[in-house]
Amino acid sequence: MAALRRAADRLVLAAGRDSRAMPALYGPARRLAELTGAGFAEFPGGHVGCTEHPGEFAALLLAELSRKNWFGAAVTSVPCGGS
Repeated sequence: MAALRRAADRLVLAAGRDSRAMPALYGPARRLAELTGAGFAEFPGGHVGCTEHPGEFAALLLAELSRKNWFGAAVTSVPCGGS
């Protein structure tokens, strides 16, 4: 936990919106974000949200990556499902 807390500014824990009612899927990411101080993002869909809601998923993913400045520049595209 200590290492995760130190890296919290670089982490975004995430879960699918459709998984809210499934504590085993949604709960760990939400709780880990709370315990570490890391961000938490709720993505559209469930386990395969990027294929169920590709546009909305990609927009949120790009926003999170840009907010964290993961690549040192704005991120403009994200591949999904091997496409």
